[in-house]
Amino acid sequence: AKGRAVIHASVTIPKAVPIELSSDFPECQIAIRKIVCQQLRNVEFYGKQDPYVTLKFCDFKYTSTAIQDAGDHAVWDDILCKILVDKALVEDKKLSVSVYDDNTMRKDILIGSGQVSLLPVAAAEGEEVEIALDLEGGAGRILIYAAAVDKPADVSQLVDEATALK
Repeated sequence: AKGRAVIHASVTIPKAVPIELSSDFPECQIAIRKIVCQQLRNVEFYGKQDPYVTLKFCDFKYTSTAIQDAGDHAVWDDILCKILVDKALVEDKKLSVSVYDDNTMRKDILIGSGQVSLLPVAAAEGEEVEIALDLEGGAGRILIYAAAVDKPADVSQLVDEATALK
């Protein structure tokens, strides 16, 4: 006779610890140096898609170049855009991220979009942080590499480090 074994287990998932900035958090810049798109939903009718990314945060807007025939995986490791933030903005607003397929014969097609907080970047005090964002509707995943910097010299340092990693 065949028997069945039943195992009962309980898993405790720790609650995320809220990130809090100090009351004297200074105005700073969030420097984004790299964006990676993974497992993008295919919206191209023929061939491979040509994705590009748009970022929006309050008045800040950035549009990357399209990567021709990238398909479902694209990397922009040569960008350096800076977003000026203060404590209130970082705590209250989110970065909007959209990925499109660039088309020449018809309108560009939205692959996916989502929003992510920049609070972990601001709280890391100059250390580079990887922010992961799953696009709505399972359209893919985006990794954003950014650091909070307060002087142009720090931004140059990020560029030097990015060059050293290549």
